[in-house]
Amino acid sequence: MLFRSIRRHFAEYAFCQPGTKFTAMAKLWERYSSLFLQYDHVMLLDDDILVDNVTINEAFDLVEKHQLDLAQLALSEDSHCIWQLFKTSGDEDIRFTNGVEIMMPILSRKAMMRAGPLFKKSVSGFGLDFLWGKLIAHETRRNIGILNRLVAQHADPVDEREGAYYAYLRSRNINPKAELWRLVETRGLERTFCECS
Repeated sequence: MLFRSIRRHFAEYAFCQPGTKFTAMAKLWERYSSLFLQYDHVMLLDDDILVDNVTINEAFDLVEKHQLDLAQLALSEDSHCIWQLFKTSGDEDIRFTNGVEIMMPILSRKAMMRAGPLFKKSVSGFGLDFLWGKLIAHETRRNIGILNRLVAQHADPVDEREGAYYAYLRSRNINPKAELWRLVETRGLERTFCECS
């Protein structure tokens, strides 16, 4: 988890707990929401994302420049992701979208205020990406985007059968796809990501 403020530090706090990124975020938001709100932007980075400090700092600069409320780095072509949309493509600095992946979202303070209370809605994180997109997008649909020239690699393959993350969820009787579809159905969410003109 990375924080960025006008003071331009790389990181000031680190948190660890048993569970998922989203159970941690739910607990932190419930107990320390003011911690998040002192920052202009927060990046929630998975531990299998390969990216350097320079790229992260450039990402925060670009998000501020374009006044994005929700963003993510582009993924390298060899990254593991089911959504081709999030892989680097074309020459634009920003490709505007209706949402971002949960593996490395960057949220503005305003977006964090909307997203923070929702972490508890999904232990796996599945469905939160669609939900955030719906709640954070404004009418012009130009406040959510992929930072197309800033590239990170999602190094680990998505392995629903043998992967440690999915094994952990199964050990807790958590079905990530059930969490996804519950949010889609109860919140009337779009079921795909797309670019917005």
